Amino acid sequence: MDKKAIGDSLSISAVDMYLRCGEQFRRRYILGQKQPPGIALVDGSSYHAATEYANRVKLEKGRQAQTPRVVNRYIDTLRKNNKKEKKFDWGGETENSVYKKAKILLPQYMNKIDPKIDPDWVEQPFKKDMTVEGQTFEIVGVVDVTTKRKAKHFRATVADYKTSSQPKSQQEVDDSVQLTLYNWATGLNNVAFINFVKTANPYMQVLTGRRAPCDVAWASMVCQRVHQSIRVSAFPLTSPSKFTWWCSEKFCGYWKDCRGKFVAARKVRLSDVK
Repeated sequence: MDKKAIGDSLSISAVDMYLRCGEQFRRRYILGQKQPPGIALVDGSSYHAATEYANRVKLEKGRQAQTPRVVNRYIDTLRKNNKKEKKFDWGGETENSVYKKAKILLPQYMNKIDPKIDPDWVEQPFKKDMTVEGQTFEIVGVVDVTTKRKAKHFRATVADYKTSSQPKSQQEVDDSVQLTLYNWATGLNNVAFINFVKTANPYMQVLTGRRAPCDVAWASMVCQRVHQSIRVSAFPLTSPSKFTWWCSEKFCGYWKDCRGKFVAARKVRLSDVK
């Protein structure tokens, strides 16, 4: 049982998981059922390691990191995680296929986006109390990067790095509780997703937005409801649709023991009908 996720302390990643699927949250944080990470998770953390390296070089040495070293940081991280996990799910990908995309995306990032980032915080953890309707609980998280208030580009912005198989929409930025909580934690009203889009022709995507006090008020209410629901052991299931991509065998390690059992049973029943 992860006390940081279920007591009077909520991590932003736990809130995000609960909002996607209460059952996934219950299995991961309450029952402690850890599943071997899939390629999407490990690939994402490898891109994070690469961008963290680039941002730290700039923050600490005042210069841009060399692109080959950034790419190597990605490769080294992925190989390390692959070696660490005995049961690694490549999800239809191969080592060469993910490296090929990284060798396209990371140079794009270093050429087009990194020169515009003047970092202030890099992978900065935070803890902050939130009080809603008389209830106080702690929110914890890690901010990927913030930029300086006098920066020429991306001025006073809190940004989060993402990887996805499809481009994100402006609506996702505007509605993101995660970005709103980062705004609340840092005091920076400008927010952004920096997205590595892993399509057949990979490309970088930057989406920006702003936050107002009303956005923070709404995100605070969301966190309070999540906190209350967890404390009374309410863990709703995802309602599957074409939009709930995470409720699938590819993206959920618990799928086979959850919805997957019913999908398999349905296929058997339909074959019997025929």
